[in-house]
Amino acid sequence: MTPKQTTINTVTLTCSTCGSAQFTKLDTNEYRCSHCHAVTLVEDNVAQRLEKILRGMQQPAAKPQLGPRAIAAVAVAVAAVIAVPLVASLLGSKPSTTIRQPPAPPPIDASLVKLTDVQEIRVRDRTQLVMIMRNETGKKIDVPRVTASFFQGELSLPSNSGSAPARSLQPGEYTPVTISTPSQAYSRYTLQVSQPRLARDRNNDVAASKVQLVRNDGAYRLVGLLKNNGTDEANSSQITVMLYGEDGKLIGTGNGYGAASPLAPDALTSFDVRCEMLAEGQVASYDYMVQSENPATALAAPKEEALPSRIVRVSPADPRVIEHVRLTTEELLDPGFALFDASALKLSAPRRLLDEIERPVMYAELVNTSDQYVVLSPKADISLFDGSRRLDVRQAWSLPARLYPGERVPVALTGRIDRYSEVKTDWLPAKRAALPGPRPKLAVTVENTEAQVGTGTLNFTYRFRYKYVTVHGRVRNDSQAEVENVRVWVSLYDAQDKLSGAVFQELRLPKLKPDESAPFQVDVKQYGGNFARVGVVYDAGPR
Repeated sequence: MTPKQTTINTVTLTCSTCGSAQFTKLDTNEYRCSHCHAVTLVEDNVAQRLEKILRGMQQPAAKPQLGPRAIAAVAVAVAAVIAVPLVASLLGSKPSTTIRQPPAPPPIDASLVKLTDVQEIRVRDRTQLVMIMRNETGKKIDVPRVTASFFQGELSLPSNSGSAPARSLQPGEYTPVTISTPSQAYSRYTLQVSQPRLARDRNNDVAASKVQLVRNDGAYRLVGLLKNNGTDEANSSQITVMLYGEDGKLIGTGNGYGAASPLAPDALTSFDVRCEMLAEGQVASYDYMVQSENPATALAAPKEEALPSRIVRVSPADPRVIEHVRLTTEELLDPGFALFDASALKLSAPRRLLDEIERPVMYAELVNTSDQYVVLSPKADISLFDGSRRLDVRQAWSLPARLYPGERVPVALTGRIDRYSEVKTDWLPAKRAALPGPRPKLAVTVENTEAQVGTGTLNFTYRFRYKYVTVHGRVRNDSQAEVENVRVWVSLYDAQDKLSGAVFQELRLPKLKPDESAPFQVDVKQYGGNFARVGVVYDAGPR
C-alpha cells in the first residue's frame, strides 16, 4: 500500500493534511506525520529545523545546577538567620525571673464538717433524710455534697446524693441538707461528706431589713428588703431560711433570691421566700442567712481572717398570720397597708320565699357601708340555725370581685330551710382599694321591663306556673380601655322595697371599645309580691 503524500508548512512546521506538529524521521529529509501517517520530503533547511524540534521532544530537560557561588550565598544567608537573633538575645538578655505559684493549701479534714439532727421525714408521699450540716473546719468552704449509701441487710441499694441550698459556709455556720431515700425498703444507711474545698468567692456587703415571717394563705413566707452597702454590684443575693418547732427540731426550709440582680451599690430590693414545711407544728423560732458573693479577682489563696456568721436567729418567731387572702410582697412590706374593715359589710336578714314548685329560697342583701373604700373579692361563711341545729344551706352564686360604697348586691341561699332562728356571718379577710377603684367604668341602664307568666312541668305530671320579669337594658363603656366579661346581679323589689326575686348572669356581649354600647336581656323569676323597681350591680374584667 502506497503511503499518503503530504507537505509540511514551512512556517509553522505542521502537517498540511491534518495540522499535527508531531513527526517521525524515516530517512534523510523524509518524515511521517505521527497523526495521519502521511509522508513528505523536505529541503535541507527545513530538515534541520525539524531535527532540533524532534531532539527537544525526545530528550528530558536537564535539571538546573547550582554553581559554587550560589551555594556559598545560600550558606551565608542561613548563617545570618541563625546568628542575628542569637546575638541580639545575648546582647539584650536580662536575668530570668521565675513565677512562683502559691503553694497548694493542705486538704481540709472532711470529718470537721458535721452532720447533726438527722431525721427521716415523709413529705408529699416520699421519705427524705433531713439534717443540718455544720462547718467546724475553721475556714470558709464551699458547701460539699453529702452521699447516703443505703443497705438492706448486707445488700447494697442505690445511693443518693443531696446538696444544701447555701453556696458556702463560714466557720460556725450551718445549712439544711435533704436527701431522697430509695423506693426499696432499707434497714440502714451511711452518710459521707465529699472533700471540702476552700471558698474563694468574696462576700458582698448586702444586708437585710424589715424582715418578717408571715403565715399567709396557708404557707409560711419570709419577706424583707435587701440593700447593697458595698461599692461593687452584688450578684445573686440569696436567702436561706430554717424553721424550728417548739422542740427545736427543723420543721421547714426555704430558699430564695432578691427580686433584682445584679444589685447596684446603695440599691434596695425586696425578697419573698416561700418555705416548705417538713413536719406539722407551730414555728417557734427561725434562722435566716443572706449570701451574696462575687468571684475573687486574685488567684492567690484566700486570706485567713475571722469572718462573722451571716446567720440571724429570731426567737420567738411570732409570725404574722393573714389567712384566706393572698398578699403580694409589696403589700406585706407596706407599713400603711390594711385590709378592708369587715364591720362595714352589712348583710340584711334573709327573706324566706317559695319558688315555683314550693321549695324554700332565701334572699338577703349585702351592702358596703364604707364611704371611702371598695371591698375586693368579699367572701363570707353564712350559717343559719334552727335553735342549736345548723341548717344545710349554700350560696347560689358568687359575689362581685369589687363592691363599691353604697352598692347592694343580692345573696341567694338554697337548701332545706323550713324555718330559722339565727344567722351568723363570718367575713373572710378581704383587700380594699381607694376610690375611684379598679373596676372599669360602665353605664348600665334599664330601658324596659316586661312582667310575664311562664309554665313548666315537673316529673312529666305536675304542671306549674310562675311569674318572671324580662329586663331590657344597655351597657355603655365609659372607660378608656376595651371591656369584656361583663357580669350583672339583677334584683326585683316590691312596693315595700323588699327583695322579691334576683338573679346573677354573665352577659353575652361583644368586647366593647371606649364609647361603644350593647343591649342585654335578663329574665328574673319573681317569688314575692309584684315588683315595683329593678336594681342592677355590675362587674367586669377577668373572671
